Amino acid sequence: MKIYLYLEKKEYVNTWINGGKVPLKLASTYLSEERRGIYTPDEVLQQSLTNAPLNAIQAIAELSGNAEMIIDGPTLIINNEVYQNVQYSRFHEDSLILCMSTKLDKSIAEKMNKKGCVEITNFDKLQKELSKQIGTLGISNKCEYTTSDNRNHFLKSSFDNWQEEYRIIWKGVNNSLDVIIPKGIAEDVSNLMS
Repeated sequence: MKIYLYLEKKEYVNTWINGGKVPLKLASTYLSEERRGIYTPDEVLQQSLTNAPLNAIQAIAELSGNAEMIIDGPTLIINNEVYQNVQYSRFHEDSLILCMSTKLDKSIAEKMNKKGCVEITNFDKLQKELSKQIGTLGISNKCEYTTSDNRNHFLKSSFDNWQEEYRIIWKGVNNSLDVIIPKGIAEDVSNLMS
């Protein structure tokens, strides 16, 4: 699978090819009240629900606000509807993140308002080197998209499926960091977006 990194400015391509310092941001940086470009209202939400519809427990969720909530296996009776063995988990988890894409496409770059793009040609080296600098192992995977209300770092709304996203997440990191990109892990593919 090919992995691409869209960049805000064409000048940033040089650093990704020849090495140098780049900023990595927290997932919460991409949190927004409305969905637009790279910003989403559910970016840091970690939510899983089985055996009941979300609207059956929304009142409980509203009461909890942003508090962590776990429901594990009870019978819930809400408005005379009975739900057995309900499993529900909801919390917010910020992490350091690097967002990439599995698709090279000019329309993706335009929606993200990006001007340059590199293909990551040595992903393993990139992930290993960044994890070493950050001090914790990065978890990488291709994002999946859903019409359900379940969310996690690799499960996003189907409204975001145009991004064809591939991510590295460093959990437990609570601040943005500058890292050094090693030379030889990417090549410029900006001209292929035309």
